[in-house]
Amino acid sequence: MTLLKTVCTAALLLCLASSSQACAVDGVASKTDTTITISWNVSGCKKLSAGDTFEVCWKEKGEGDFPCGANRITGTGESGSITIPGLSPGKTYKVRTKWHQRSWGWQLVTNRVVTTNPTSQSTSQALFLRYEKQSGKPYCVNFYFKSANPSSSVIALSDLSLHVQHKSVGSFGLWVSAPNQDVKTAVPNPPTQEYVKKDLCAFLESTGYRAQIYKGNQPISNLIEWK
Repeated sequence: MTLLKTVCTAALLLCLASSSQACAVDGVASKTDTTITISWNVSGCKKLSAGDTFEVCWKEKGEGDFPCGANRITGTGESGSITIPGLSPGKTYKVRTKWHQRSWGWQLVTNRVVTTNPTSQSTSQALFLRYEKQSGKPYCVNFYFKSANPSSSVIALSDLSLHVQHKSVGSFGLWVSAPNQDVKTAVPNPPTQEYVKKDLCAFLESTGYRAQIYKGNQPISNLIEWK
């Protein structure tokens, strides 16, 4: 009798899980080199939560356990879209979605793998950016950049800014932006035909960083990462 009860309970739970998953619909609405947007609709689900109704979690493929901490965004209502920000170009991510039922909690909708777009050719070929770490703890960095087009060496420094982000090594947190750096003070470096923005400091060995040069709101250099 106990075995029969256990089997029936397991079958009921399996049925409920299958039913809960089938009622929710989601998909990849769009993606860029640094974002993935998931659209969702849970209007067919019964006993929908009065609070958060949909959840997106993600991690870079190959990392450890699947997080639902910092790498988690939720939505409310019966439908909507959620954009995952701060991703890296051309990287593959595992994305998990769930909907929330009042009685049974979070129910799995989809596990999928999504690869962000590579940085566009127009962006990657505008400027070439590199860095050199200096000694010390915390340490400083010199950033070097030049035109990626050999026939064009004219760079309007007043239109440019250096965007730097950081993320703790080993965490699954989002990239966090630091204040943008004006590059009008960058000086020519004749030996390499580059400009150099010197002595940006207070970088920590225990933290991951990335940087890119922007013109207005558009990135116009390659994205560099280091730690």
